[in-house]
Amino acid sequence: MRSSLLALALLALPVPALADIVPKVTTTDSEAVLKARSAVLANWRIPKLTGDMTVQAQFTVQADGKLADPKVSVEGSAGDERNNTRISMERAIQQTQMAGLPPGSLAFTVQAKSGARYPRCFPVKVYVPTRTEDTKEELYTTSLKGLRQGVIKWNAFVVGYSQGKVGAPFVFVDKPEEANLRIVAYEDHPAYGGYYTDEATDQVLLHIPVKETIPSMFSPGFRWGYQEPITQDTMFHIGRFLGLGISTELSNVLYPGISRIGAGNKTEASSTKSVVTEFVGDSDEVERKGFGDRTLTSFQLDDAVALVRERYCEKSPAPVQGQ
Repeated sequence: MRSSLLALALLALPVPALADIVPKVTTTDSEAVLKARSAVLANWRIPKLTGDMTVQAQFTVQADGKLADPKVSVEGSAGDERNNTRISMERAIQQTQMAGLPPGSLAFTVQAKSGARYPRCFPVKVYVPTRTEDTKEELYTTSLKGLRQGVIKWNAFVVGYSQGKVGAPFVFVDKPEEANLRIVAYEDHPAYGGYYTDEATDQVLLHIPVKETIPSMFSPGFRWGYQEPITQDTMFHIGRFLGLGISTELSNVLYPGISRIGAGNKTEASSTKSVVTEFVGDSDEVERKGFGDRTLTSFQLDDAVALVRERYCEKSPAPVQGQ
């Protein structure tokens, strides 16, 4: 009789959600958690996202420093995005090995963002790297210029649209520790992926691939990418950082992919008309070189300028920096 009552009592208990099963912290050594978190996130290839995801990761630190037995739960958008986010974090954990961590179980939580992470103050300090994060190679000249141009063009958009009444929203800094927004260049990373905030530094990290894949039957390789696709990817990320939504217009800055559409003007005898041209020819070449202009609507510019104006903290507007 007592065993029957016990069984009934157990059945009445609420079943925990998956997010409750994975604890946020399983050790009191916060320094170990931060070290492991930083190492895992350096290996994390955030997939393309249309919504924000909260990722809880638990794993075991083995005696040789390898991380094993990943248990990952994801809260946010359903379907492929959630599944791809979970798989990408599991891979990052399994690829991580580091010395100096005590064996045992560790866990952390991170938010992969697709939407805005509104800065407290403009201008935002931006660091552009000179080397790739994963392979530690010095950036090719066109790669470095592509990253910087993504920032410079946004400054020109905001300052130009406001007719100089709002200062440049972004300024470059020379050291990563001085930045609020840090661009991280990768050889191997999905384009137009999400981004996250480093809890240790409160920096926003934008992951941008600067190489393109060379298809192969055996093992794919990489080569330095063209400047324009890198600029387009950077501009997309910064637009999302400013709170602008994803666009389905192929020529828009907030379109999450390479555009084959060019927007321009055609002058006729009586007037000047806006025209849209689709680039044809070799499909792979179009993708590689990133043909296509990037535009913003007046509504997008209104929102971006209003945000910068509302949160501008400098008494004197920052100048628009060049190349």
